This record gives sequence, C-alpha cells and structure tokens, in this order.
Amino acid sequence: MPNPTPQHINTSTPEYTPMALKIGITGGIGSGKSVVCEIFALLGVPVFNSDLEGRSILETDAKVVAAVKEIFGAEAYTEDGKPDRDQDRSNGDGHRHVR
Repeated sequence: MPNPTPQHINTSTPEYTPMALKIGITGGIGSGKSVVCEIFALLGVPVFNSDLEGRSILETDAKVVAAVKEIFGAEAYTEDGKPDRDQDRSNGDGHRHVR
C-alpha cells in the first residue's frame, strides 16, 4: 500500500497535523457495531455513540420532549420522564406520523 502522506510534507515538525478520518459504523441488529466501537475505544480512537446521544436528547432537551409529546402524545413518555420504548414498539406498522 502506498504511503498516504505526500513526500513534500515533513511529518516530524510540530506544525504537522494528520488529517482526521471519520468512519461510520453501520449494520443490522446483532452485527457487531458495538464490539467494533469498543475495540476502537480500547485503541484510543474517539468514538461518538449516536444512540446514546439520541436517547439523552430525548430525555433532557425540553424542546425535543415537547415536540415528541405534541406529535405522539403524552403517552410517548413514562411517568418518570423516560421515553416509553414499549409504546414505541406497540404498533408493528409504526406510528402514523413516521410512516
């Protein structure tokens, strides 16, 4: 494999910063996405977990909570303020607003 760094760049200087590479991990349920991300994290690679961030936003962002309740109704959240995942899965066809 050829060296990805052009020969005219001196990588030993403090001014050199390698280009960051962003990788998206995709796949079906049980395909190993979390395992791959755990391996990257163990290797010191920064990992952004969009599932965790999305869940956090659904629980903590007042504007998002209000919008979800407006579209899906107050039953979209449990009494303790968590998104009601059972409600999400109760209709196999999905909610009428997201079909």
